[in-house]
Amino acid sequence: MTAEDPYQYFGGMLPFARVYQFDPLAGVEASARPHVVGGQCCNWTSHTLNRFDLEWKLWPRGFALAEILWTYPDPAKRDFAEFSARAAEYRRRLIGAHVNCAPLK
Repeated sequence: MTAEDPYQYFGGMLPFARVYQFDPLAGVEASARPHVVGGQCCNWTSHTLNRFDLEWKLWPRGFALAEILWTYPDPAKRDFAEFSARAAEYRRRLIGAHVNCAPLK
């Protein structure tokens, strides 16, 4: 836990970059992969205090998950530096709209 991003998932910290490395098809048999049509970002409300807490937990991690689900899910075919530049702009816009968006860490 850090002062900049105090929220944890059940196994420890969940940094923005780690979300970007997620492979949504890991463990799914090749024959079943064509049937996977989407994904979701879950939040356990028992661990969420209020709207501001939820926003902090979701953004920017939500950017990373959306990118993964929208593009090819293979982590080796992603460019984190290029994505991070775009995510910085998304974060700036959310902050401008008064959304409690965590740092890109």
